[in-house]
Amino acid sequence: MDPKLYQAMTTVGLLLRLAKQLPDAITMLRRAEDTARDDEEASDSVKAACAADVGGLLQAMGDNEAAEEAFRRALADDANCWPAYTSLAVLQEKKGSMEEAIATLSDAVDRLRKPDSPNGYTKEQLQCLFAAGVLATRRNEWNEALSIFTKAFESNPDHWNILSKIIQCHAAMGNKEERDSTIRKLYILVMQGKVPSDRFCREQISTEYGNILVFEMFQLAYETGKPVLFMQWEKTPPLNSPHMVSFGSNENINQIHREAGQVPEDYRLYHIDAHGPKGAHIALEFILSPKKPPYDKVRQNMLDGMLQPMPATGESLPIAEPLDLN
Repeated sequence: MDPKLYQAMTTVGLLLRLAKQLPDAITMLRRAEDTARDDEEASDSVKAACAADVGGLLQAMGDNEAAEEAFRRALADDANCWPAYTSLAVLQEKKGSMEEAIATLSDAVDRLRKPDSPNGYTKEQLQCLFAAGVLATRRNEWNEALSIFTKAFESNPDHWNILSKIIQCHAAMGNKEERDSTIRKLYILVMQGKVPSDRFCREQISTEYGNILVFEMFQLAYETGKPVLFMQWEKTPPLNSPHMVSFGSNENINQIHREAGQVPEDYRLYHIDAHGPKGAHIALEFILSPKKPPYDKVRQNMLDGMLQPMPATGESLPIAEPLDLN
């Protein structure tokens, strides 16, 4: 009925992509972009959106060079085509051009003005800010990252994952008071039911072997034996090192020790454990305390456990050895 209806072509192309009919999808999306460019009434933002759709699919298909060209076309049409910034930066980082990626996202951040809408930045604008902040953390530019994440959070205070990044920045900079006050804000969102996760990443620790990520659970599930905290390598663990070190308290283990008279009723036994391949499991430390020990008290011992060699065969967590309560 209307062979120049590029809006319909875009819709069909995206549906074909969802159906995993990628060759037909890219043909349709390219046709939509070409048709929009031939239409004198099509706005620059529409042309940019069409080009960004083409780039997104090419990127998914692995044709990164053509995808980059498409994203550049989108930004040439409309400097406010936010998805193109984020996608282009991802491609640039992937090919090792970190400086280009930073420049691309810095351009996007500089163009973002404080939003007038009470809803804050759009999803696409937040993605630009978030990606720019993450790149700054990878370069250990924590002040810059904190500035970016704070800008995002001030306009979108319900985004819990941005708060998590702000916590990581304060931790890296040694700002313990700011870190803890931000954690309290995060827990308020948890109580309001605005956090869909059961944990958050509270710290990224840089070592000569790579980054270690520290996760904290929102709920203390002692009955199920889930850890309160755990550290794990961001990428492949170093040879012979633990895959993960956990800190927690198991109710079954506590009950056994209480019945043996080794743990008073108003105390709880906490343990730091190292976890290796093939089920290897070693208890590194026991802590007897009337309440959960604070993070800063157990952090270094957990980190030491992450960096020590893991024996080839693991030992089960001891549960019946006597404890010295003195």
